[in-house]
Amino acid sequence: MICKKTVNDHFIHMVIHGFLHLMGYDHQDDHEEHEMNELTNKILQSVMP
Repeated sequence: MICKKTVNDHFIHMVIHGFLHLMGYDHQDDHEEHEMNELTNKILQSVMP
């Protein structure tokens, strides 16, 4: 699979992902994974042009 994200975009995604973990979010089951992905995408849309 070829990823089309830039290094900068990937870094921003990982920072958001890490902060969500620090805030107590996790993805150990499908429900948690969906919730975390939805929140990650919502935050990404608000910080990236």
